[in-house]
Amino acid sequence: MRTLKYLVCIAVLLCPLLALRAQDSIFARGVIRDLTSAEFHGRGAAYRGDSIAATYLATKLQSFGTKPLAEGFLQHYAFDICILDGRVELTVGGRKMTQGTEFSPAGTTKPCKGRFPVLYFDAEKLSDDAAVALFLMQNAKNIAKSFVYIDVSHDKDLNKTSRRKLNLIKRGTDVFGSAGVLLGVDAMPPMSIPANAKPMDFSLLFVKSSLMSDKPKKIKVRVDNRFAAHPTQNVVAYVEGTRCKDSLVVFMGHYDHVGQVGKVVYPGAHDNASGAAAVLDLARHFAARPADYTTVFLFFSGEESGLMGSIYFVQNPLFDLSKVKFMVNIDLFCGGDEGIMVFNAEADNTKAFFAKLKAVNAEHGYVADVEPRKISANSDHYPFAAKGLPAVFVLTKGGDYGGYHSPDDTCDGCQIRHYNDILHLILQTLGL
Repeated sequence: MRTLKYLVCIAVLLCPLLALRAQDSIFARGVIRDLTSAEFHGRGAAYRGDSIAATYLATKLQSFGTKPLAEGFLQHYAFDICILDGRVELTVGGRKMTQGTEFSPAGTTKPCKGRFPVLYFDAEKLSDDAAVALFLMQNAKNIAKSFVYIDVSHDKDLNKTSRRKLNLIKRGTDVFGSAGVLLGVDAMPPMSIPANAKPMDFSLLFVKSSLMSDKPKKIKVRVDNRFAAHPTQNVVAYVEGTRCKDSLVVFMGHYDHVGQVGKVVYPGAHDNASGAAAVLDLARHFAARPADYTTVFLFFSGEESGLMGSIYFVQNPLFDLSKVKFMVNIDLFCGGDEGIMVFNAEADNTKAFFAKLKAVNAEHGYVADVEPRKISANSDHYPFAAKGLPAVFVLTKGGDYGGYHSPDDTCDGCQIRHYNDILHLILQTLGL
């Protein structure tokens, strides 16, 4: 009986701790679901979806009792970008194609409207200047009012020069002087809309190659996009430390995504509603239980457009960067069956953290693997690391999550069963 009473007492003491661990992932799932809902428009420039998300995050931070680093928790800035909030349509053989799965525009495509003849060019001949010249000569009368179709569904089999020419086309080089180019693919490539990029001189669309097998002579295209200055904002907050107020531990993650293209929303659950949810969860945690060090929480916009928010922050810091003790960037945080990767893990000012991370994981078995990676300009840690600050980027390996930069990156398509363990590993390593 005494043993039973002892076990009951232990269970009662553990219940709040177990509830806290479980509640973290439940909270994160709710945030991911909110941020990926239709009303946020994919958290991009279209319909000011990123501003809607910023208001959501700022409201949450205020409710937790964190302090703002800028008025209203918002650091405002702007950049130029292509906004595809108009009609995006392609009709082939009299059938309107489904955007996102059967066709997709390039992120900086030239606006386009009308019916166009289709000319066909062999991808392998892109490397043959004489073949290109002959094609242009044979179609000189109508190429400026036509679309050129190139089947690139087997682009890996192309010779090196043809692949290089193809990449130039994808980046906006006008090879043919045509109204547009259709690239036939097996599946839609990841959607990307870079900031401060010039609009292409031609319209560029990707289309399922199987839909062009009958070689239609004409297509109907409409893409109503526009290039404009886009006002946006970083979301910034902190919780003052109880002892070392002038030493800062920074958690960051971008909250933006591709946004909405035509009628198609790119939800961005894995990339990066998951990371934003984790940083928000940490803000909630430290607001209730302040650490010895001051903890800072940065939510960047413009990451998907070229690290715009983090670059702006580094150029316009809201605290003394020399006081930063360590920075953790959380991006692509769903899944994790195979463990985590840590970018910039072996710099002079981060290798001690990584060694401890490995040791803590070896002792407690939080994740399946902890893999070091070299520094890379692939997320918001980079502008800080490039300035010499101790900043790492943590992302998951393996597991279930939605497609990268696709309409399939949904809340329901991702799992976060390793979420609690990864955060516990990071916090324990940091001594928080």
